[in-house]
Amino acid sequence: KPPQIMANEIRPLSDLDAQPEAAPERKSAPQNTLEPKEKKLYLRLPSVSDARMEKLKLILNMFPGEEKLVIYFVDTGKRAGTSCIIHRALVNELCEMFGEENVVVK
Repeated sequence: KPPQIMANEIRPLSDLDAQPEAAPERKSAPQNTLEPKEKKLYLRLPSVSDARMEKLKLILNMFPGEEKLVIYFVDTGKRAGTSCIIHRALVNELCEMFGEENVVVK
């Protein structure tokens, strides 16, 4: 797949000269106590030596973050973990790469 760019906000370069207070302030979403505080992304792979592991590492470098990713290896029954940001683009890419049945967000 060719490289893609995702942006939360796009502004003209002329805005760089604008005063800092002209930038819109972001409000944090109210925390709902009914929702889990942390989401986890679970990924099931056939083995540690799966040929797609190198591509997975490259993809995860594009989504750095503090949320948890748990990788389960079917052949050994072992788990490995790392952190990432659980973004829709990441989940879609993993579903495409490993199959929807092997990618779960909880």
